[in-house]
Amino acid sequence: MKSKNWIDIVILNEFIKYFGTEELIELRYKSYTITEEDSEYSSDIKDRIDGLVQRYRYEVYHIDDEEFDYSLKFFINPYKPLSSKFLASRDKFRSDLKIISYQPCKLIIQDIIQECYLIRELSTMFNNLKTLSIQRIWATLEDLQYLLDNLKHLENLRFMCNDIFRCNEGTIVHAINWPQTLKKLTYGRNQEMIVDNKYDPIPIHPNTMHPDIPTTQHLLLPIHFPNLEVFES
Repeated sequence: MKSKNWIDIVILNEFIKYFGTEELIELRYKSYTITEEDSEYSSDIKDRIDGLVQRYRYEVYHIDDEEFDYSLKFFINPYKPLSSKFLASRDKFRSDLKIISYQPCKLIIQDIIQECYLIRELSTMFNNLKTLSIQRIWATLEDLQYLLDNLKHLENLRFMCNDIFRCNEGTIVHAINWPQTLKKLTYGRNQEMIVDNKYDPIPIHPNTMHPDIPTTQHLLLPIHFPNLEVFES
């Protein structure tokens, strides 16, 4: 894997015929760090990576029509204990992460919505990160806090356009405690989605395809950053 030229490989038409199973999984996670400035082929890369992810997909939090006889769409309450199928999916994700043979220093997490229960697992594999971008994801306040608490070397964080679940029932912390190691923080357009309990499914608005529950702006509270050099919003 290390000797391959990724810019040459990722523009091929057929991943599956070229790679073995372990290489396909590693490519999936390498794709997290591919951005527009990395390559002139970024749009082609994204199209092919999206197809690859569908092949190695994990269980998602949208409730199937077969599970609930409702005309509305529902999202599983992210505070609800994981059922057996989600535990199995989480174990598969953990196993897939172990295939990665190195510790990256940069990671992009974006557009993670239906697989939000996997967010915590990233801190195990990527605990040496120095640069992290979290954009357009759904996750509980507690899962995000767990992730950030375990990134002891994080210096550059981009945290934009995220939807953060917060439960009125038993929630003690109401704001994210940011890593004190940060030298640069980019923050903006993050909101909280308020759930009343830890079990009831969450209705999805048919027009917006967004949780039909109360929302509020997630405030960036005053805090001392001893190493912060740059703040952007």
